Amino acid sequence: MYSEKFLIEGLVSSPSYGDGSKGKILRMIDLYQKDLPKLKKHRSGFAESDFLRSVTKQGYRGNVSFKGYSNTTEGSYLIVKSARKKSTEPLWVLCWGGLEDLAQALHDAPEIQKKSRYIGSEVPIRSGVPTVMHTSLQISQIFGL
Repeated sequence: MYSEKFLIEGLVSSPSYGDGSKGKILRMIDLYQKDLPKLKKHRSGFAESDFLRSVTKQGYRGNVSFKGYSNTTEGSYLIVKSARKKSTEPLWVLCWGGLEDLAQALHDAPEIQKKSRYIGSEVPIRSGVPTVMHTSLQISQIFGL
């Protein structure tokens, strides 16, 4: 989980395809909890399992409309809430799947663009959702990535 490497504000399941869910993240946290005592013997700073569970949220599931956003989710709300916190540091949003919740957060609160940074490992390409690709390109342009 790399919780000893950086401050975690939240974990959001944003499967734009497939069957990813908050429940699957929670099951991974259960496994992490079993290994946590061993991990702590080698390094400090790991997040506690209860904390990780408390910040795990469900994001948008399925195909979003062509406009690139739909309705606020637990995940997009958490992004907005975290970006609005008073801090001198930017909010880094790391995406390994769907960008729908990030797009929704930017739609709901455009002012967070100034304080947020986006890193993505991939942008899902599937038929029916070209706007998510377009939105990710806009996000990259906004953040200078």
